[in-house]
Amino acid sequence: MILETFSALSKTDKIDNILKDVIERGNILVFRNTMNGVVKLVNEWKPDSQYGDLEAYESTGLTKFVCPYAVQYDVFERIPDGNEVKVDRNPDLDATIDKTDIDFANTILQ
Repeated sequence: MILETFSALSKTDKIDNILKDVIERGNILVFRNTMNGVVKLVNEWKPDSQYGDLEAYESTGLTKFVCPYAVQYDVFERIPDGNEVKVDRNPDLDATIDKTDIDFANTILQ
């Protein structure tokens, strides 16, 4: 039944649940931008009402906001001992990131 409920969710809802679970366990989400090296740390699930972006409490970039669905970020869970584990935001095994996704992300960043 739980699997059926999860399957009925949209892809963004699935990603939200995966990332919220990290926060609810008291751990930190680490977003690493694979294009420019910017790192953003998020410890609260408070999506912006306009865009759905999360606010980082620490960022090496110019802004403190990060889109939880942006393909240019690798996401990690930082646990209390400081170690990090990669978070799989891809709830669908057959989904892939292609050049169109990267071009779209670059368009948004401009």
